[in-house]
Parts: sequence; C-alpha cells; structure tokens
Amino acid sequence: MDRPPHPEPDHEPSTPPEGPGVPDERQAAEAQATQENQPDEPAVPEDDRPTVAGAGQYGGSAPYGQHVTESRPTFYDPDATPSYGTRVPRPPKPADPLAVAVGNASLLGVGYVLLGRKGLAVATVLVTVLFLFLLLSVTPTLWFEFVIVAWWVAVIVHGWVLARRRPRPDPVRGQRFVALGAAVPVLLVFGLLRFDAAGLEQDTADARADGDCAAALDATGALWFGHRVADAPLTERAGTTTRACDQLRTAGRKLDEALDGGDADSLAAGFRDLRKVLAGLPGHEEMVRSTVDRFVEGLPVEDACDTKALTDRLAKEKPRGVLSGAAEVVPRLAPAAIVECADFFADKSDWQSARRDYQQFLDQYPDHDLAPKAQTGLTVATQAIELANVRTLLTPAAGSVPAYCDKPAPYSGAKPYVPNAPNRALVYGNDAHTGKIPPGWRATDAADAVIVVCAGETAYGTPVQTCPYESKSGLSPFGYTDVTFHRIAIPLRVFEVRTGKLVAQFNLEIGGASCPAVLEYTSYGYTDLGPPSQVYVAASVTDVQGAFRPLLVP
Repeated sequence: MDRPPHPEPDHEPSTPPEGPGVPDERQAAEAQATQENQPDEPAVPEDDRPTVAGAGQYGGSAPYGQHVTESRPTFYDPDATPSYGTRVPRPPKPADPLAVAVGNASLLGVGYVLLGRKGLAVATVLVTVLFLFLLLSVTPTLWFEFVIVAWWVAVIVHGWVLARRRPRPDPVRGQRFVALGAAVPVLLVFGLLRFDAAGLEQDTADARADGDCAAALDATGALWFGHRVADAPLTERAGTTTRACDQLRTAGRKLDEALDGGDADSLAAGFRDLRKVLAGLPGHEEMVRSTVDRFVEGLPVEDACDTKALTDRLAKEKPRGVLSGAAEVVPRLAPAAIVECADFFADKSDWQSARRDYQQFLDQYPDHDLAPKAQTGLTVATQAIELANVRTLLTPAAGSVPAYCDKPAPYSGAKPYVPNAPNRALVYGNDAHTGKIPPGWRATDAADAVIVVCAGETAYGTPVQTCPYESKSGLSPFGYTDVTFHRIAIPLRVFEVRTGKLVAQFNLEIGGASCPAVLEYTSYGYTDLGPPSQVYVAASVTDVQGAFRPLLVP
C-alpha cells in the first residue's frame, strides 16, 4: 500500500532527525516556548486523548502497520502545528460564571445564550412560559410559586456550573453588562409589581375590615395582568373579594326591594345570598354586616303593614351571628307596627285581618304597653265578625225560618239574656201570627237584640169549649157534630244572641173567641163531610199581641 506523502517543512532542518517522527532540537525548543506562553489549562485525562492511526508528528512517520498515540490540546492553540490527519475541535466559547448565572436569573435563557447553548435557552423560555400558564390558569397558589422559585434557582445554578468549565473572557465586563441588562429589568419589574400588588392587597384588606365594598372594588380594579404574573395568589384572593362584593350587591338590591314594598320574599332571598357569602367566601363578614346594617337603617318603612311584614319575616328567619343585627330590630319595631297595621284594617272594616293582627300582638307581646289597646281592638274586631256572621244566618230563605234557628252563632256584643223577663227579640217563622206583633216590640237588628225567637208551625193547644154544630152530611146519627175549640199553640225556641245558646223552648198559646153562631169550614170535593171535630179559636190581633207581650215587651 502507498503511504501518504509527508507535508513539506517550511525550512530545512539544520540537523536531520534521528529517527522517524522525532523532531529536531530547534522544533522542540519552539514547542516548549509556545507551551510556556499558553495559559494554564486543566489537565486532560490520558483516556480522553485521541488516537490517530498511520501518521506521526511533523517530520516523521510511523512504520507501516503500526499505530502511534498522539497528545493534542483540549483547547484550541493557535500556535500549535497540527500533525497530519489530526481533527482540531472547535474551541469552547469563553464565559463568565457570574454573568451566566445572572443572565439565567431573568428566566429568559440569556445565560445559556452567553454559553452558546441556544437549545437550552429556548427550552428555558418554554418551561418558564408553561409554569406561568399553570400558575395563572390552573394553580394560582403559594406552593406553585415555590415550584417556580425552585426552577429559577435551578437554572441559575446550572448556568454557573456549566460556565465554570469554560475559559474566562478577557475582559468579562461585556458579558456581565449583557446579563445585567436582561436580568435587572425583569427582576426590577417583578419586584415593583409585587410591591404594588401588596399595597393594593392591603387596601383591599382595610376595605374588608371596614365593610366597604366600594373601596375594595376600587383596589381590586387596579390589578392587571402584570400583578397576576407577579403575585397570582394575591390576585386570586382579590378575585374572591370581587365575587363577594358582587353577591353582596345582589343581596342589597333584594333587600332594597323588600323595603320598597314590604316584600317578605325579597327579604328572604336577600338573606339567602348573605348566608352564601358567609359560607362560601369567608373573610368578608364585615361587608355582610354592613349590608345588614344598611337594611336595618331603612326600617321602619312608611307603611306600618309593610314594616310588620318585614319584621314578621325576620322573626321567622332568626338571623344569627353576623346577621343578628336584623334580629335585634324586631322587638324594637314589631309591636308598634303590628298594632298600627291592625288599626289600619279596622278602619277599613277588614275585621278578619284586624283580629288576626291584634291576636298576633297579644300572643307575642302580652306584657307590652300596647297590650290594652290591642285587647280592645281584638274585642271590637271579634264582635264585628260575630255580628256579621249572625246577620248572615238570620237572613231568612223564602218560605222558611232562617238558618240561625238550626245553627245559631254567638254575638258577644249583645246584652245578656235575663230569664222570666222581657227581652228585645228578633222573631222569625209563622208569619200568620207573628206578623201581627207590632214593629215597636221587635229588635231591628242583631246588634240590639237580646234573643232570637224561632216560631214553629201552628198546633192545637188547650181545649177551650166544645159546641154542637148541625151536620148536613147526614153521616151523624144525631144530625149534628160536636166541635171542640182549641187555643192556638205555636212552638217557640228562644236563643240568647250573646252566646247563641238555646235558653227556652215552649208552646205559646193564643186565646180567642169560640163557638160562634155560624161555623165556617172548608170541604173538599163534592161531598160535605160536616164540620171538623177540632178547630182553633178565632184569635184577634189583640189576642196575638197579648200572648207575645210578656215575652217581647221590655
């Protein structure tokens, strides 16, 4: 095999080499001088030195088939003369460890750029962006900020370690200026944003302590994306305050609606929203308290019945804790509101509503100063309701006695019934005879009646006289018929208006003339059966009035 030609030397050696691959003394001296002028380099282990086959040093060659191991510098030596076939590595880029560390402190990979490691620089930026994305959107928590701090420290230390293996640039000022130019603005902006965010958080905390949602929203409204990057947990807490204030504004609107119209449902909805803030967004208790206080300041409203509706709902809600201010106003405002509302209904003759409210007051506040007034109002309302009911029951249906006679009801405002004494009465039934009672003997209305007299159908009373009358029917063997005259008996039921109880039941008998010279009677069909064996006496108006006088005339 042909050997490759040796490179020609630049000058003739003064003395031929003593053997193949061995330099002369002049070359050795030049190499030694060059080596002394080079900076100290770290030693390269023997195992790391490359091996070149088939070539010797300048001026010599290895025997055919043999391998010669050569030593070459780890760093580039511009004065060194390479042997034939030797691959000279690209010299490493000089770097200052401090500059690299400071450059990486920007988290923009500037330190890696100074090292010439562009891949690491890009990877650093991508990882930093990923961490920021997770911090802002997924885990805006303090522990994840510590993860980012650990990443920041890691890239600083890694850059320092890599730079220590490199030669130092001369001078180092250039790299340090670049590193500071990248890191200082980033860290300065980060610090200023975090400092400003802390101030806004303090303003928000002060507003929460004062219960001032408006001031808190002003503070949180000043936060922007930069604050979120610098202090994500802080902006997350600020977002909690914003949500709390939004819910409190909604609750406040509902409470205002309750004040405007006495709407108890709006009041209940407002307090549900307040409880949601207390349960789901802790730390905003004073803001909730302020909302409750504003509502309480609006009480009482102009309409007493609206105030009553609100205090009734508050008593039912039984707010406690932060909401207890609303419960404390109930015993202060409710009594007067209840009585005034009851009076309003009484003035409108809405007796059912008036009685309900008077009774509510006496049930809840029996020892209050307004209790006597409420008791009087309750009595008046109750009697008005009773009187209206009695009047309805006493309205007679056509051709019959009124429903009261079968289902009496009390009217506690009437005078009491006195037995065995005349009492003013309302008389119903048996109009043929009761209709002869003078109007002045009757009560005109249930309001001034003492008793209600229900008259039944006429019946035969006590026999008065029996007289014979000629019978034209021919059926009587003696040619005449005995006719007995009876008093007119009217069954009466007497009810006390005051209690609706039955106080007397008897037959009232009315006397009259008997045995007239001519007895008139009614026959049916074409056959005259003669006079009946029993007939009523002929009662005059005077007879009827005489019978009713002891019962009716006071």
